[in-house]
Amino acid sequence: MALSGRVGSSTTKVYTYDRLNRLMQYNDGSTEAVYTYGVDNLRASKKVNGEKTEFVWNGQNLAGETTDGISTIYNYDVTGIAGYKKDNEEEVRYIKDPHGNVIDMQQE
Repeated sequence: MALSGRVGSSTTKVYTYDRLNRLMQYNDGSTEAVYTYGVDNLRASKKVNGEKTEFVWNGQNLAGETTDGISTIYNYDVTGIAGYKKDNEEEVRYIKDPHGNVIDMQQE
């Protein structure tokens, strides 16, 4: 199924979904994206304007992703995502308030 619509006066956006209602493609004339999914219905990869990103999941949590050979690993705590680390970079930790809202980021 493909849906399209006009935003403003000159932009057409086309969204293509599969029979499970998962977004498979997107195109607005300047950005083209293609998405794949695993048997668990979680996004396995995306390719945006030729740049591919592959995703790794731990249950329903995004554990990591790799784009152009650069990996990002995500860390979680009881309130959700706690931080991330990219190859050859310092780890970034999220500072949260008592409600679990991210209020700052800290590089370690």
